Amino acid sequence: MAVLAIFVFDWAWDDLLWGIMILTDRLKWTLPIAIANLRVQESNQYELQMAGSTLAIIPVIILFLALQRHIVRGVALSGLKG
Repeated sequence: MAVLAIFVFDWAWDDLLWGIMILTDRLKWTLPIAIANLRVQESNQYELQMAGSTLAIIPVIILFLALQRHIVRGVALSGLKG
């Protein structure tokens, strides 16, 4: 269950298309939507996109490092038969 919770958090964190379809108010945008919109509005300012991407990945890395043992064990056990 812990691995499923971790994977669901990761999928929800990176969900770009659903957020673009639902959120119309700029104040409610998630970080991935803001980064994608930055490309359109600022004509490819790569330094801003990379800074935003770095900030967006920090929570996922912290979650992975904190729960790495559960992730590895869950993935290893899911591939075993018997």
